[in-house]
Amino acid sequence: MEISLAISDANEVVSIPIQAENKNKYMDVVFYNAAVKGEIDVVEEQADNLARLLTPRNNTILHINILARPKEMESIEFVRSVLDKCPPLLFHANDKGETPLHIAARFGHHQVVKVLLEHAKSPRNIELESGTRQILQMTSKQKDTALHEAVRMNHTQVVRLLIKEDPDFSYSANKTGETPLYLAVERSYNHLAFEILDFCTSLVHRGPNGRTTLHAAVIKQDQEMTRRILERTKSTLTSEVDDEGWTPLHHCASFRGCLVILKMLLEADKSAAYISSKNDQLTPLHLAIQQRNIDIIKELILQCPDSTELVDHHERNVLHLAADTYFRDIWSFLLKNPAIEKLIKDKDDQGNTPLHVLAAANPISFFDVITRHPLPGLDKNEVNNENKTVLDVSLETQSGQLYLEIYILILQVLLPKFGNWKRSSRKSINRKIVSELYAARESHLLVATLIATVTFAAGFTMPGGYNSEKGDPGRGLAILSKKSAFQAFIITDTIAMVLSTSAVFLHFLLAMTTSSNLSPTKSKLVVVAFILTIYAMEAMIIAFAVGTYSVLGNSSALSIIIIIISLLFFLFSVPAFMIKLYLNK
Repeated sequence: MEISLAISDANEVVSIPIQAENKNKYMDVVFYNAAVKGEIDVVEEQADNLARLLTPRNNTILHINILARPKEMESIEFVRSVLDKCPPLLFHANDKGETPLHIAARFGHHQVVKVLLEHAKSPRNIELESGTRQILQMTSKQKDTALHEAVRMNHTQVVRLLIKEDPDFSYSANKTGETPLYLAVERSYNHLAFEILDFCTSLVHRGPNGRTTLHAAVIKQDQEMTRRILERTKSTLTSEVDDEGWTPLHHCASFRGCLVILKMLLEADKSAAYISSKNDQLTPLHLAIQQRNIDIIKELILQCPDSTELVDHHERNVLHLAADTYFRDIWSFLLKNPAIEKLIKDKDDQGNTPLHVLAAANPISFFDVITRHPLPGLDKNEVNNENKTVLDVSLETQSGQLYLEIYILILQVLLPKFGNWKRSSRKSINRKIVSELYAARESHLLVATLIATVTFAAGFTMPGGYNSEKGDPGRGLAILSKKSAFQAFIITDTIAMVLSTSAVFLHFLLAMTTSSNLSPTKSKLVVVAFILTIYAMEAMIIAFAVGTYSVLGNSSALSIIIIIISLLFFLFSVPAFMIKLYLNK
């Protein structure tokens, strides 16, 4: 049987024939054990037949010895002796396509690697033109070179030996698309990556999924590696895109804490900020907005202000995207920029302005925005392709129509300018408001009455009691009247009573009307009564907290605990309609 060793070159394939008569492809146990133990004497007896000593997977005695010897020093003499007797074994690959150099590199046997490289330069291999280059470029079935193996297993000395042996050799990618340099960067083996960057003159930066080593360094958020790659490549990789159309800048924008790396990339090449991704046409700025990376957003706009004009595949601009993932600080920052604020009028392919998107995605935040920002020049009644205004969209949220309408009424009471906002149709909503508000009216009246009763009674049942000392000029007065906490109790209790009584009075006025139609005036009365009841409830809680504090002056720890527990109410005192909206947004 003849075994042909195929060694790929850039331009040709070199074959080294090895004559073998071992048709059953197994190795005699004596020679197998000799290879495992490194017994040179036994092997030398078969000096003329070494090429025919093969296992079923085409492993030679060199493969077996290197695999079996944990201490590489014990293998050096054996390897040297075998190669002296049979030089072609140096290039022999087993069924996995692995040469002895692959295995030695994988296990980090740098002395064995050194011996193998020395024999590759031997005059006996002169017919191979360059034995060293040939053995370095031999790949396994996974297209791994020996350098791939050494880098993967983080063997610094082996890596240094291999790259210094032929620094001009360009190592290609393996089956998974990884070059040795990419492997080192992706696995954060910076010392290996720096060795390759410093000594190799012909570098291949490509990795899997179309990424480059710069992509990998940015994804790892490795500042030093990013800097070294940028220095070595002279910014040629900054605009390279992966299979998704993402540049390294895209990946940087999608991570938090990458501001330093972002500045490096922009300093090297600002053009990457204007590159859109493959499918959804997202720029780095778009991604930063989606991930709420406000520091990245500020830096991108500072260095590339006109990148705010770019839109995605749905023609959404930066404000559309900011609305979809609403974050108050980002929205406020964007609207402070006059050039960006003008984008509030732009529409996407569905005819939606950024406010349409915000109203649909987060109704509570929508009302927060329109009450905080004037938005000059905006047509508040602009309709989308479905002929819906912004308020129409906000009122379509699940289980939220009534509560949003109440909020609108609140704003119309508190902010007259809000009345400019319109809906395309409100008849059906008005009918719901009439039925829902009147169904809840009696409950609201009951709550307001209870608060008024409790606070009125508390005004005469003073904390700490009254002075009953005979002959004291202050007899009949509250004992704690000079304490600040007591005075705060009196004030807040009075506020709670006045507000709740006012709410009861408004309900009394509503009860005097016989019309079942909900006129604008009646709507405002209902809403004002509701607001007064809520504020009265909050004032009552404060009155309870400070009143209790005033009588527990000597027990400061207990007083503080009671105040904290009382104030927890404010975490749950958001009006019911706002809570429900939040849960259903």
